[in-house]
Amino acid sequence: MKPFWEIDEEGYYTLEKINEKKIAKAEKKLGVILPVTYKKLILEQNGGYTVHNAFPT
Repeated sequence: MKPFWEIDEEGYYTLEKINEKKIAKAEKKLGVILPVTYKKLILEQNGGYTVHNAFPT
């Protein structure tokens, strides 16, 4: 399987690692429940670039 994320630990758009406790705190503060798929995504990769981020024309 080809990688999806561009690995750039210090990148401008790559945010700090997040955990379930931080997500719960944000949900409580905002008064919302985030979608499960979004929570899975930010637990895997919190910001950054995808490897293929443009369509060649």
